[in-house]
Amino acid sequence: MYDDANSEFNFSIGWLERFKTRHGIKSYRRFSESGSIIMKNIEYALPQIRAKLKIFYSKDIYKMVQIKFLFGLLVSLLILYALNM
Repeated sequence: MYDDANSEFNFSIGWLERFKTRHGIKSYRRFSESGSIIMKNIEYALPQIRAKLKIFYSKDIYKMVQIKFLFGLLVSLLILYALNM
C-alpha cells in the first residue's frame, strides 16, 4: 500500500486489544452529546417543548434512554424467536 512500508511486518488478530491490556490503556468517554449543546438554543427551545408536552399525560412521555432500552429488548426478543424457529 505504501512504498516505504515494511511488507514483512504484520499484526496478528487482536494485537491492539492485547497491547492496550498489557500497558493499561483504557478508553473513557468524558462527554456525551451534552458536550456540543449551545445553551442559548436550549433556553429558547425548552419553553416550547414544555408547552407541547402539556397536551400529553405524563405516563405517555418517555425518555430516549427508555426507548433505546425498549428497542434493544425488542431486537433481543426477535433474535431469540428467530433462533428458536
